[in-house]
Amino acid sequence: MITPLRLTIATGLVWLLGSAIIILAAPAAPRVAAAAATTSDWALPAPETLDVDTLAARIDAANPWGTQHPQADQAPLTPPEWRILGSAANGEEHLAVVRIEGQAPTTLKVGDALPGGAKICAVDADRLCVVVNGKKRILGIYRE
Repeated sequence: MITPLRLTIATGLVWLLGSAIIILAAPAAPRVAAAAATTSDWALPAPETLDVDTLAARIDAANPWGTQHPQADQAPLTPPEWRILGSAANGEEHLAVVRIEGQAPTTLKVGDALPGGAKICAVDADRLCVVVNGKKRILGIYRE
């Protein structure tokens, strides 16, 4: 009687015997002689001696980052003489409540200038957007 175990063993033995016959009967690979070492005229070029100052001058001449604008005409970043106290809404118009040193609190709207040259570009319920030295800055009205 043929059982599954005997069938599996017989199949494995047939496969193993067939593989051995194929490997032993295969012709040997031909031997290739190694090529004789020859000299050639090719060689690595000599490394270039680099001078840091020359490289820096070449980079500056290429101007990879564009023209740099002098920053001397910009006002120094000092603490402003005003403080944001809050915001208020008058219909669709949002107002910033600001205290300027030595004065009573006042309301300012979009387009108004602050002391120091900053201009208000937007007022939201929790933040104020101002333009300082040509760059927009978002200032939080309330501390978190």
